[in-house]
Amino acid sequence: VLGPKGANVVVPFQLFCLMMPLKALSPVLPPAIFAMGKPKVNMLNMFINLVVMSVAFLIGVNFGIHGVCLAWAIAFPFVFLVNSVRCLNVLEMPLSEYLSELRFPLIASLLMVAFITALRAALNMLSPLYSLAILTVLGVLFYFAVMVVFKKEELLKIKEQFMSMK
Repeated sequence: VLGPKGANVVVPFQLFCLMMPLKALSPVLPPAIFAMGKPKVNMLNMFINLVVMSVAFLIGVNFGIHGVCLAWAIAFPFVFLVNSVRCLNVLEMPLSEYLSELRFPLIASLLMVAFITALRAALNMLSPLYSLAILTVLGVLFYFAVMVVFKKEELLKIKEQFMSMK
């Protein structure tokens, strides 16, 4: 899709994609901590994030853009884990319970990645743009199908919530 000039952004983009699930989850717990009346926990978590990520970036910048991206991919999961454990302690929720809630989305996502990877080879005769569009739509449909098969009750709850917004 990007052509020869875009080849140097492939690895940084792949690292970015690997971190997106954690990046998407990171803002979930802080509002609950504020609601518990513990804003200092969030403030210290932000300080931990600032220090660890700054040091990681200072090290990574010595190796160019790939080094910065790799530093982020190594440091951010550590920061995410430390900050999540600190928040979960305030919420009195065991890490195992939190992780068990993430199990299905993780498994469904991995199945979707395997499905897309298998299809990718079959679509390589198409232009990269068409292949990307088709794989994106099929990935969404596959994830939805997994939800229908294994989590139909949750989908019905979501549907009810959307219908009640009218």
